[in-house]
Amino acid sequence: AAAPPAPPPQAPKPPPLPAGPPRRQPVRLRYWLLALGVLWLIWLGAKPDTRRTDARVNEVIALAADCKLPNADAEMVMLKTEGARAVQIERVQEAIDKAKPRCERIRLRAAAWKTASAAVDGALREGTFTKARAALAGFARKWGDDANTRALHTRIDKEQQRAQDAESVQRLVGEARSDVARGDYSGATRKMEVCVLMVDADHSQCIALRDQANRLRQAMLRCVAGGNEWFGYQCRLVVSPDN
Repeated sequence: AAAPPAPPPQAPKPPPLPAGPPRRQPVRLRYWLLALGVLWLIWLGAKPDTRRTDARVNEVIALAADCKLPNADAEMVMLKTEGARAVQIERVQEAIDKAKPRCERIRLRAAAWKTASAAVDGALREGTFTKARAALAGFARKWGDDANTRALHTRIDKEQQRAQDAESVQRLVGEARSDVARGDYSGATRKMEVCVLMVDADHSQCIALRDQANRLRQAMLRCVAGGNEWFGYQCRLVVSPDN
């Protein structure tokens, strides 16, 4: 019998593949958590502080309410550059726009008050009280009354009363001097007592003339009581015909 055929030669084995890079170990959970924590801190640092920005917005709105509009405008620019939210910028802009007409009226009123008060001061120095009242009334008609206008009105009243008292003092002093010259010392004293009681008047000459009239009256009474004559502020001895 014929021999079985020989088996075919085996194919050569391929060479072994080179070893690849070592496999990475799986990232552990704590490292993921650490990375997330770092990212959160970075986000917090980059995120605007809403509460702080809201506080600044309120401060800028207060500046606008106080009519410090240039300061409010400058602060609004700073808020924009610092990344304030659109709604915050809108609040500030609305407050500034709302304050502008009111602040302009306040500015115009202050300028008018400066002019009116200067006119009143000048009229008071001249003693023209009608002119002073007219200047104040013109301002009040346009801008209304306030504590300043009421205070100035009171001042005009006092200045006018003081001027009237001064005129009355001079009139009473003149009349009292005439009384003294006529020997009516009691009349002079009564007039000077009225003068002393006047409010806001200079009482010095009234007191001096009253005291003078009293001295002369006492001297006159002593003179007459002694049987002498009072003439020209002096006591004259009366010589008896028998002497």
